[in-house]
Amino acid sequence: MINYLLEHFDWLLVGMTATAVLVFISLFFVDAGYGKFYTNKWGPAVHNKLGWVMMEAPSFILMLAFYIAWADKAAMVPLGSSSSSNCTTSTGRSYSRCCSKVTAVCRWLSC
Repeated sequence: MINYLLEHFDWLLVGMTATAVLVFISLFFVDAGYGKFYTNKWGPAVHNKLGWVMMEAPSFILMLAFYIAWADKAAMVPLGSSSSSNCTTSTGRSYSRCCSKVTAVCRWLSC
């Protein structure tokens, strides 16, 4: 699943960029339905604090779910480790590719 997401991440970025351009252009022609441009045609008003919680809740809930589901799979290794034998998680998974990158960075920074 993670490999699939990493392989298609560039397309996600292209899609988000295209959406941003479309929204940017459309807002020159449409008054956004908040602030001084609020009218009843945009639907019922939401209290500011409730709206903020509703806007931020999906990010918090998804990040919490990802952390619970995949916390050990993406475990970081200490920067001080210089051998691949230290590059295992608590479940015994080996991360030699990650460790080699960390070791290279560690050598560059003279850890």
